[in-house]
Amino acid sequence: MTLDNIRRNATIALCAFIAILAGCVLATDLLLQGAFGLGSGLAVAGLLGLGATWFLARHGDALRLMVVSVLVAEIVALLIVARNHPWQTDIHMMFFAALAVSALMYDVRVILLGAGLVALHHIGLGLFLDTFVFYGGGSLQRVMLHAVILILETVALVWMIEQTRKLLASAVEKGEEARQEAGRSADLLEVARDAQSQIEAISRSQAVIAFSTDGEVLTANDLFLSALGYELGEIVGRHHSLFVEPSHARSAAYADFWKKLRAGEFVAEEFLRIGKAGREVWIQASYNPILDKDGKVVKIVKFATDISGRVRAVREIGAGLGRISTGDLACEIREPFIPALDKLREDFNHSVKTLCSTLQAVGGNVVTVDAAASEISHTAADLSKRTEQQAASIEETAAALEQITAVVSTTAKRASEAGRLVAESRQSAEQSETVVRRAITTMGEIEQSSREIGSITEMMDEIAFQTNLLALNAGVEAARAGEAGKGFAVVAQEVRELAQRSATAAKEIKTLIARSEQQVKSGVALVGETGTALQAIVGNVQEISQHVTAIAEAAREQAVGLHEVNNAVSIIDQGTQQNAAIVEQSSAASRSLATEAEHLKQLLSGFQLGGRPTGAQCQIPATGRLPPRAA
Repeated sequence: MTLDNIRRNATIALCAFIAILAGCVLATDLLLQGAFGLGSGLAVAGLLGLGATWFLARHGDALRLMVVSVLVAEIVALLIVARNHPWQTDIHMMFFAALAVSALMYDVRVILLGAGLVALHHIGLGLFLDTFVFYGGGSLQRVMLHAVILILETVALVWMIEQTRKLLASAVEKGEEARQEAGRSADLLEVARDAQSQIEAISRSQAVIAFSTDGEVLTANDLFLSALGYELGEIVGRHHSLFVEPSHARSAAYADFWKKLRAGEFVAEEFLRIGKAGREVWIQASYNPILDKDGKVVKIVKFATDISGRVRAVREIGAGLGRISTGDLACEIREPFIPALDKLREDFNHSVKTLCSTLQAVGGNVVTVDAAASEISHTAADLSKRTEQQAASIEETAAALEQITAVVSTTAKRASEAGRLVAESRQSAEQSETVVRRAITTMGEIEQSSREIGSITEMMDEIAFQTNLLALNAGVEAARAGEAGKGFAVVAQEVRELAQRSATAAKEIKTLIARSEQQVKSGVALVGETGTALQAIVGNVQEISQHVTAIAEAAREQAVGLHEVNNAVSIIDQGTQQNAAIVEQSSAASRSLATEAEHLKQLLSGFQLGGRPTGAQCQIPATGRLPPRAA
């Protein structure tokens, strides 16, 4: 396995991881924000850019640079879609994890580019659009803290890559020199000794073991023996398969591994080795075939570094994240990591405890919301029923008011007609009063004429009396005259009889005139009483007219008032119907809220909080392991 192969495999793996991460960004955006936004756009754009680079320059250095750029961009997109969510703070750990896995490409430019992009992101968005970076708001102090951690990790990774490359290059170079100088003159022995000194220097810093081409142990330094727990005498002459799992030792991959080494191929990877008593040890190792002057492999020397602490940390963090992904939050890691990574364990435990507390608080709130939603639903149903009853009552009231309004309008019209008839009656009474007054005047004139006729009758009675006296005197004188006055006596007798009849007629006329005068007086009195009665009638008719007018005006005002009341009741009816619709909407909203609360309770039921308010211990199985590499 060459360095280029390591880079190529790491690049492919990171491309697959980026695709998965982009899917997580889209799902998170839809889940937390309700729709695809800026973060989703950035994730898709980065994935498209990576795909284009893969097809155009998959065998060049540009692909590795593009991989780390898109990896950082996907994490930035994840921070954006998780804005205002408590996990936004925890997502920052992915930047440091991204730089760590980018080191698998063994390219310093990749690490520097990734660190630069992270720094640019924190400075640009962290200070000006802090909600896209930090939960609860950012600050210069937080940016500086992340910058210090980023610089430390970058320096460490760059140093590790450069040292590993230098060591590998130095080992290869020195081995080549040793093969070239093996058959030369004695002065080359000093060069060999110098190479041996360098190998010894490596041996003091790394675990070194030498194998024959058949895989038997030739020798091993103290670091190797200490790492696997053996004594030198226990492993010399034993086959390399002593340090691998039995199933792997029987595999075709293991046979191919030794076939490559015997063919002179250099192999450098991470390997799982089995120490004494079955203890697992992870190493970062390189197997270096040693050639003689003829180019024949004479032995294989392995240089290794114990990375069990780092692998354990990655394994336990991965196991914890796996349990979190299944809803099991009882996964506190209690056994400390190596000092360089123990802060990661503490941050992980703190994040799990915070998540447990948050979910428990959410669970309590969901119960309260569910109860409140049920109460609101029952209240809304009761209110809806009452609103419907009220609407029916208002409709009946409106119908009754319409009937009353019609009756009052009819009454007002009839009162107006009565007022008109009373006015006409008053006018007729006033005209009758005028006629009565004229009749009284005429009766007075008749009475005066009767008095004058009575005076004339008295005069005629006196004339008849005087005529009778004169006739009597004429008869006396005719009697005195004797025969001569006999004719005159007859005339005098006729005159006297005529005077008597005139007197009698005058008396009868006087009697009739007296009776007529009395009747005229009675008629005048009756006509006067009639005039008085008509005046009283006119007064009463005027008062009745005023009352009828007032009644008509009041009826009109009542009709107008009832019309306004009818309009108001119509408005109330419309408002009641609108209230009924609003109540129905509120009832539907409360039912929807109850459904969502139940759904949230179902989601929360998928989390196992371990029965503790702040989380419980996650027991990572001691046999849990990463898949072994071919070795």
